[in-house]
Amino acid sequence: MALLFIFCIASTANAANFVEIYRDNNYLVYLDLDSFQNKGDYATCWTKLIPMGKELERQNKAFNKNVSHFINFGAYKLNEHQLQFLSGYVYFENGADLVLLHSDFSIYNWQEIVPESIGEYIWKSINIIAERL
Repeated sequence: MALLFIFCIASTANAANFVEIYRDNNYLVYLDLDSFQNKGDYATCWTKLIPMGKELERQNKAFNKNVSHFINFGAYKLNEHQLQFLSGYVYFENGADLVLLHSDFSIYNWQEIVPESIGEYIWKSINIIAERL
């Protein structure tokens, strides 16, 4: 994963400065390097999740629309397994969007990250970026 980040950070050929940080059968996950801010003991950034395969089918059924992708803004504690989701949007293929979450940052709203989850892969990536910037 560390080599992937070195390549992605060094690469200037990416649109809107989103770099791929994770992929499995259900999701492609991108992180927006332009939005990355190191706040000292935590960092914030936007991420983009594109559902695929069975997960895309599940999301389309749940929203009763064709889902394009999700955009999330979060705060991630550096060196501690915690995060806060601050904003979340779902975008549909027809160009419409829906606000899923909007919350203010609070020192009391940290949540533990589920091991082996997409959140953990994002958290690991953020810690790598924070060390390099």
